[in-house]
Parts: sequence; structure tokens; C-alpha cells
Amino acid sequence: MNPVPQPPADMMDMSPVLQEQFLMMQYLPVALTAALCIWAAYKHKSLVPVFLFLGGGLAYLAEPLVNVLGLVWFPPNGIQAVWESIGRPVPLFGFLAYAWFLGGMAVLVYDRMTKGITMLGLWKLYGILVIVECLLEIPGLNIGAFTYYGPQPYVLFKFPVWFAFCNAAGPMVAGALVYRMLPHIKSYLQPITIYAVPFSNAAVMFAAGLPLYFFMNRSASLAVTHIAGAVTIATACFFVYMVTLAAGKDSPARTAPTA
Repeated sequence: MNPVPQPPADMMDMSPVLQEQFLMMQYLPVALTAALCIWAAYKHKSLVPVFLFLGGGLAYLAEPLVNVLGLVWFPPNGIQAVWESIGRPVPLFGFLAYAWFLGGMAVLVYDRMTKGITMLGLWKLYGILVIVECLLEIPGLNIGAFTYYGPQPYVLFKFPVWFAFCNAAGPMVAGALVYRMLPHIKSYLQPITIYAVPFSNAAVMFAAGLPLYFFMNRSASLAVTHIAGAVTIATACFFVYMVTLAAGKDSPARTAPTA
């Protein structure tokens, strides 16, 4: 049997200083995206942007499972844990990051769609989110607040960038889901949109990430995990392609005449 990759044995204690530093890095983006959500709620005369933002935090329920499958490690001793599941405590700074990135960016995507955005514009927006996700993760990794382990492919400054493609696709799917479905949802049922972000993030992370979860947890070679990683990235991009078809104002799926 292939050995299952194990977390680094020399990284068991969470530094209070590093933890506080990375936590403070989340304050400004949380404040800015919260302001965006409030403004969007006022502009659209709907609480749906607020529900999306809250849904970003709710999606954090899946973080322990993602950590186990995706080989992510937060030092458990001294961690300011929001909660713990399957033996993996997850930190407060991660909760805030989920709220502003997954929730806040879903609001941004939804708002852009309501204004009208082309398929190319959606691809550009996705590219921006991939870059933002890299900028979110790399500082915490390089100050030692957390780490990725095992045979991770496509590592840039300690960050496996395949995660960025998956994490950035989640808000794209959530924004499109709400944009297309909201006109058909009764106003008293709109609070259900809080599940749009957790649902979309889980769909992308577990569908696109499946090839990598399988091979990384078998301790496959880097050659194999790079091939699996390419499939994972391509699958995440396919999710985004479906988003462009569903929500791009110049999409042939939207402009083609019906029979």
C-alpha cells in the first residue's frame, strides 16, 4: 500500500505572532467587501448580496475536509480555532478569508452580471480572481502561518496554484447561479441564496479537485500529480466556461433563437 502523506511533524505549534499578523491581513479586505455587499444590497434593493457574503463564511464548514483531502495543514497547538472537524481545527483568519473572498467575490461577480458582461469579460474577471487568490495565500504561507504538504503540483512561492483556479471558480459559479435563478425565486425564499456559495464552492472543489485528491493521497509521483493537476485546472476552467455560457451577455446560449 502507498503511504498516506502526513502533516509536517515539525509544524505543530501555531505562532501567536504569525497568527495575529495573518489575521490582521484579512481586516481590510473584509471591511471593503462588507461595504461592497451593503452598497450592492442598497442598489439592488435586496438582501441577496448580504446572504452571499454570509454564505462565504458558511462555506468554511467544508474547510476541514478540504484540508484533509487537499493536504493543507494549520498547526493545531495554540490555534485560534473557529471549529474543529475530523481532527482538523481551522483558524479564525481562514474564516475571514472565506467570507471576503468566496462571499465578497460572489457579490462582485453577481453585480457585474446584472450590469451586463461579455463572455470575455467573465474570463478576465476569473483571471483576476485567480491572481487575488494567489496574493491572499502566498503571504500566509511564507510567514509560516500554514502550509501545504505531500506531492503538490504547480507550486509557486510555496502555494500550489491549482488551488487558486478552483477557489476562484467557486464565486464565479455562485454569482451565475444567483443571477440566473433569482428572478424565479419568491422574495420570501431569497434567504436560501446563503447556500449558493457553499454549494458552488463544494461543487468546484470536490468535482475539479477529485483527480488530485486521489493521486496526492496515494503519494503518487510529482509527474503523476502534475498530470492530475492539469485535469483539475481544466475542470475548474470548464466550470467557468459554463458560467460564461449562462451569464455572458453575448453568449450564444442566451442569444440563440428558441424553437
